[in-house]
Amino acid sequence: MGVTNLKRIIEVDPTKRVIALERERKLYANERDGYYYFFMAAWHTIEKKQLINAPHIKYICRILQSEVERIAKGEKKTVDIIINIPPRASKSSLCTVFLNAWVWTKYPWLKFITISYSSSLSEKHSIKTKRILESKWYQERFGHLFTLSRKKNTNREFHTSEGGMRMATSVRGTITGEGADIIIHDDLLSPLLSDSEPERKRAINFFRDTAYSRLDDPDTGVHILIQQRTHQQDVVGMELEENAEMYQLICLPAQDSFPVTPNWFRKFYFGGLLEPVRLSRKVLERLEKKMTQFAGQYGQQPSKPGGNIIQTKWFFHYELSELYVRARNKRADLIWNFVIDGAYTTKKTNSATVCICFCYFEGRWYIRSIFRDWLGFTELLDALDRFIRNNGYNSQSSIWIEPKANGLDLIDALVRLKGINASRSYSPNQDKIVAANSITPTLKAGRAGIAINSHWVGEYFKELQDFPAGGHTDQVDATVHMIKMGEGGDILASG
Repeated sequence: MGVTNLKRIIEVDPTKRVIALERERKLYANERDGYYYFFMAAWHTIEKKQLINAPHIKYICRILQSEVERIAKGEKKTVDIIINIPPRASKSSLCTVFLNAWVWTKYPWLKFITISYSSSLSEKHSIKTKRILESKWYQERFGHLFTLSRKKNTNREFHTSEGGMRMATSVRGTITGEGADIIIHDDLLSPLLSDSEPERKRAINFFRDTAYSRLDDPDTGVHILIQQRTHQQDVVGMELEENAEMYQLICLPAQDSFPVTPNWFRKFYFGGLLEPVRLSRKVLERLEKKMTQFAGQYGQQPSKPGGNIIQTKWFFHYELSELYVRARNKRADLIWNFVIDGAYTTKKTNSATVCICFCYFEGRWYIRSIFRDWLGFTELLDALDRFIRNNGYNSQSSIWIEPKANGLDLIDALVRLKGINASRSYSPNQDKIVAANSITPTLKAGRAGIAINSHWVGEYFKELQDFPAGGHTDQVDATVHMIKMGEGGDILASG
C-alpha cells in the first residue's frame, strides 16, 4: 500500500490510525526503498513546493540506504561516494537534510558530520533536519524512538537520547575532537570562488588533512562528497585524478550530451534530459547562453564541449609549406616572432614556462610551435635557445617577454648569454578572465591558425577550452600575449 493511501486512512478513519501508522513505519523500513518512501512522504514537512519525482531520486536514495544499512551491520567499506548532479536537483535534500532524519528512524545512535563551504549554509541544512525531526508528522511516527538532548541541542550540533549526533561545520570551521559514522561534504567549494586557487587549495586541504580522518571507524564509515563540478581542480576533480579507485562516482548531468556515470542510467533520461519537467531543453538552452559555468553546474564537466570562454573550433589549420608559398607569391618574408610567459621551476604543480612561435601575416596569426616545460633557470635558457633557433628565428625576429616575476632576468640572460633579440613587452594589468574575453572577437573571426600535425595541439586546446575552470593557465596567458603583440603593430616585414 502506498504512502498516499496510508495517509488517507489516517486522516479519514481515526479508528484505524494505530494500525495505519505501523504499516507506514514498515514502509519506510523497506529493505530497498525505505528511504525513498520516507523522502517522498516527509517532503512536505519543510518544503511548500511540490517535489518533482525524477528517476535519479530513487536511484540516489537506494545508494544512500545501502551505505547506511552496511554501516549499521558493521560491514567493511569498499569505496566512498561522489555525487555530481545539477543545481536544484535535490542533492542537498537527499544527502544532507532528509537522510539524517530517516537514518534515526532505524538507527538513532549513528553520528553525522555535515560540512559546506560556509558555516551559514551548513547551519541552514542542519536547521532543516531539525524541523523534520520536530515536525508533528515525524513525531507521530517516530517520536517514541528517541528524543533530542536538552544539554546539547543547538542549530549546529544536536544529540539523541540513543547516542546519535549531528554536527554542522564548514571548511573554515573546526571538527577537532569530533567523529562520525557518516560525513557529508556538501559543496566544499562555492561556485563563485571556484576560479580562486587559494580557495580550491583550502577546500582540498581541509578535506584531506582535517575531515577525512574524522570517521569513528575508517573501515566502515563513509564519506559522501556532493557538488557541481565548476573547476577541474576542485576537491572532486583532484580526488578522481589521484584516488579514483577509492570512490563510487554518480555523475548525472542535466542532459546526456555530457558523460553519464553509471552509463546504464542513460535509459532513464527522457528525450536526453534528466529532469524534462523542471529542466526542459528550452530552459537549458537559456541557461547555457547566460552562464559561464553552465558546463560545470549542469553538465558536471568544467569544460563544455569545444570550450568555455575560448572555443577551439575558432582556430583554422594550415600547412607550413603552403604558407611559405603564399608569402613568396606576395614577395614577403615570414617573420617568426616569439612570446614568452616565463617561470623557472621544476614543480609541475606550478605554472610552466611557455613560448609561442608565430607570425602575423595578412591580418592573421599563424602559430608554428609551442614550447612548454618546467625547468630551472640554466636548463630553461638552453631549452628556449634551441626552440627559438629551430623555429625560424633570424635577425628580424622579436622575442617579447612580460616584465613580470623573472621576466627581466630572462631578457637579460637571453640577450647577453645567447645573443637572442629579446625585449620587454607590455605589463599585464587585466584579470585573466577579462584578458581572455578581450581576444575572443579576434579568435572567433577565425584569425588564428595552428600548423597541421602539431604534436602539442591536444594539450594546448585542452587548456584553452578548460579555461577558466581548468588547472594551469600559462598557455592561455601566452595566447593573450601573442594576440596583443600582433594587434600592437605590423610585425610582418615585407621583402
